[in-house]
Amino acid sequence: MKTNQKILIATAAGLIAGGMIALFFTPLKGSDVRKKIGDKGKDAAGLLGDLVKEAGKKWEGVRERATSFAVNKEEEQVLP
Repeated sequence: MKTNQKILIATAAGLIAGGMIALFFTPLKGSDVRKKIGDKGKDAAGLLGDLVKEAGKKWEGVRERATSFAVNKEEEQVLP
């Protein structure tokens, strides 16, 4: 994983964690805080799901290129 991607993921995780911690220090009722935490958790899960889908697409591209490269190398070795 590239450094920029690691920084982006760490930043997103920090923002999510910071937001959840901030909710504990609000002067809201417990039920309101729990609702906000649940909403933020769903948002985080959606973000994580999007990241996983994007990573899967990139992995598929890498796999296809590696397979194509291997097939081409094999064909080069077979040809005289």
